Amino acid sequence: MTLSTRANEVLKIIEDFWVEHQYPPSMGDIGKILNKTIATVKHHMRILEREGFIVTDPGQRRTVRIVGMRVEIPRRAVLLAQPPDSEQPTDQSLGSPSQPLPVVEQ
Repeated sequence: MTLSTRANEVLKIIEDFWVEHQYPPSMGDIGKILNKTIATVKHHMRILEREGFIVTDPGQRRTVRIVGMRVEIPRRAVLLAQPPDSEQPTDQSLGSPSQPLPVVEQ
């Protein structure tokens, strides 16, 4: 299936947001950039997911991933995401800061 211009635009926004912020955009973020409603964003994201361009975790916020996209997250961000009462992770469990995240495959 050939994606519509708007669906391609949504895909590009998701990718650019990931690269700039190092985390996925919310539907509200995408809607603000497009100047469209969340319902419109959901429609295009359903198309992108159905066609295998993205994956999401239903019921969770900011879980959109572009299939095949690699995103590098600075080590500091990973450490800040650890709950304060958890055991301190080892270098081995975090990997090196230059290692990209695993690719999401379907």
